[in-house]
Amino acid sequence: MDTSLFSSLLKARKAKGITQAQLSELLGLTQSYISQVEQSRHDIKTSTLTEWARALDLELMLVPRQHVPSISYLIQAGSEPQRDLPAAYGPLPDEVE
Repeated sequence: MDTSLFSSLLKARKAKGITQAQLSELLGLTQSYISQVEQSRHDIKTSTLTEWARALDLELMLVPRQHVPSISYLIQAGSEPQRDLPAAYGPLPDEVE
């Protein structure tokens, strides 16, 4: 099991201010199951993981490994408002004369 995935779900739940009990009601799962998954003590079906992520306003995606650094950069850039970031691939189409 990928513990970083489950710790990410835990962090997202806490950031949304949702309790395990509230999440269990949203997903139709028991609170103890939620706890076990967040502690990496239980495997989870892909369909359940998808529903869980969406309940926390997340989306699961398969990303080609070579693009992970780019995606990580974009996620970080999106979480840091008002930051001047270098253009990764040159100007945008509406910036070209």
